[in-house]
Amino acid sequence: MHFVFLFAADSALFAGAFCLRALCLNKRLARPGTYLGLPHEGAFPAALYLLFAALDLLFSLVAFSLGIMEGNPFMAWLLQHGLFVSGKIALSLAMAVLMLVIHAQSRRWRWVVWGGVGMMGSVVAFHLWALPLILPVRLFVQAP
Repeated sequence: MHFVFLFAADSALFAGAFCLRALCLNKRLARPGTYLGLPHEGAFPAALYLLFAALDLLFSLVAFSLGIMEGNPFMAWLLQHGLFVSGKIALSLAMAVLMLVIHAQSRRWRWVVWGGVGMMGSVVAFHLWALPLILPVRLFVQAP
């Protein structure tokens, strides 16, 4: 079980280090049409990912208030130690920066960026499907 936590923490640290390295080595910092050397076109998938992550955080907190447990072991560990919100925000920001770097540096790997956005979107879709089933009062669908 500890291996899962260490692997997730190492992955987050590696992603952050990779992003910092890519930003520091980028020679085009002052080019017009870029932000820190990254084209603006990569901002859309990163912003969409952050939107989905914020919705996931909101829906997760609602589910926790209803007694539902976290399914991700690493996030469950953070929840037990009172670090869920800050950990979710930090990991989401790290993933968004990583998405910006990947999208800007390589056309070949952009499918990974959109795959990450799709996975987070599917988590939000699951929340939208599951929460009305467990809420005592259906807030999402008004009865005619």
